[in-house]
Amino acid sequence: MKNWLLILSVIANLILLGSFLKFDERVVWTDLAILHNESIEEKARGFLLLKIPELNGVEIKFIQMNAMHHKFNKPELYVSFIHANSFKPMDQNKTLGSVPDYYGNKYYMEFVHVEFSLKGVPFNVRLNEVLLGKEEKKSRESFLKTYNSF
Repeated sequence: MKNWLLILSVIANLILLGSFLKFDERVVWTDLAILHNESIEEKARGFLLLKIPELNGVEIKFIQMNAMHHKFNKPELYVSFIHANSFKPMDQNKTLGSVPDYYGNKYYMEFVHVEFSLKGVPFNVRLNEVLLGKEEKKSRESFLKTYNSF
């Protein structure tokens, strides 16, 4: 019984320690896969600034990296970012189109995804625009809550 308590204690301490460790340069699934996090993020950030030069000098926050493979589709790798200028009025949207007034949405936030080819080269920037609301103050608060969480 004492051995189980000792093993559980060691496991709990390792989990706790792992939560305080810095974002590692790579993630390894032994004999399966390796993600070179810093390299992928660096390439994605550089490509993003090349494709959207108006983001030069703007704080850009890393959100997540997604690697996916589906039985019927080609594998995908993309990196998601949010930037300090992501809070925008509806008239600046590029993907939402004309949203009818009866919805009342006047503001949105922009997420930016950089897609990679199977050769590890970024090739596309895709926007994901998320509706916020009709009141500027509440919409900005919602954006800042999301933005500051990263």
